[in-house]
Amino acid sequence: MKKYFGWVAVFLATALVVAFWFTAPRQPELQRELPAESLAPSPDSSSADSTSPDIHASPRVSLDQFAGKSDAVTLDLVRRMSAEQRKTFALRLTKTSGNLTRIAAFFKAWGEVDSYAAFQASKDFQVLSQRESALRAIFEGVTPENASQLLNLLASLQPGSISGELPQVLLGIGVRKWAQIDPVAAADFLSRNPDRNQINQAVYNEIGKQWAEIDPKAALAWAENQDKRYQQNIMLAIVQSWIENDPQTAVVYWRQRASEDLIGISNALTVANALAANDPAGAKAFAESLPPGEARNQAVLGVAIRLAHDDPAGTANWVTGLSIPQAVVGVMMHYAVQDPQGARQWIDTLPPESRDTGLSTYALNVRDNADGILTALQIADDKIRTETVSRLADRWRALDADGFVKWISSSGLPPATQDELLKRR
Repeated sequence: MKKYFGWVAVFLATALVVAFWFTAPRQPELQRELPAESLAPSPDSSSADSTSPDIHASPRVSLDQFAGKSDAVTLDLVRRMSAEQRKTFALRLTKTSGNLTRIAAFFKAWGEVDSYAAFQASKDFQVLSQRESALRAIFEGVTPENASQLLNLLASLQPGSISGELPQVLLGIGVRKWAQIDPVAAADFLSRNPDRNQINQAVYNEIGKQWAEIDPKAALAWAENQDKRYQQNIMLAIVQSWIENDPQTAVVYWRQRASEDLIGISNALTVANALAANDPAGAKAFAESLPPGEARNQAVLGVAIRLAHDDPAGTANWVTGLSIPQAVVGVMMHYAVQDPQGARQWIDTLPPESRDTGLSTYALNVRDNADGILTALQIADDKIRTETVSRLADRWRALDADGFVKWISSSGLPPATQDELLKRR
């Protein structure tokens, strides 16, 4: 009996040791990964993403888990970390080498969740490339609602803490985000920034586009005061936005402002291009509705160039009845490349005043050099023919001099024409 109680005592003691081993708290080791249980979804979070079981099932969160994952999966992981865990994880990243892609993935998601904390943490990177990678990712991830705060933080960086053109790049990203919810304030902020003339054109276009949804006329007034290099593209962005949101009002407004001065011609071309992007029939109707003159010609040309890329034959039929030689150029640039046979047949239907233009444009754009020269020799106007043939001969000679000479000798052209082609330089 005593022996029996002895074995029971040993068993109980062993059980207590095992239980203590599995339940006793342990001190965290340096560089340990974050426990997965600390990343459990909060009560209002959605269930685990079935497409990323490795993240949710893994007992540890590591830098490797930010590699190759979608933005949505990475964002979900970062959201489930507490604020203190994000800071701890970021501090670990500052002590790693390389891993720019993974650093960017983490900081982009953090920038969306808490851009202020992410920005402050990015300053801890001692390696310039890592700091810059983190900062850019934060700006790319920040929400439009927090973009203005992040832009103000940008001024707090110490001079030389980031290099090259990155300050202007970050400024541009932030302003574009801000413009999505408050283009007027974003435009005002940009106007007061000393680096505004170094900002990418797309930033100004985004401001104009978003502003046009609220007040297109005010956006146009703003565009007229911007750098001359940017004005035309900003105007196009504004007009496109206006036409997408209120086409009838936009067309009436711009039709009244199409005139024969440079501004009026530019207006007509801008509206025609904007319409052609989304409403081909409306673009044609707008161009045809303008009174005869250069504004109408340029509007037709703009529409022809845009539409001929996708439908050269249909656009050619439209242009034929308008008797505008410039429009023939716009169509033939695409037609000669996509369908040489159809383009040659179209030339035969052109009115006399457009025929030489069609022949010259075909010759300069068709891929077959021999076809180009033979077509150019049919041009009636001496000046147009001479200029076109010279350009074609020089181009062919520069690419394949031996082939050029060989073709001439076997071309069957009159000897005088062959001599003339060989003499051209």
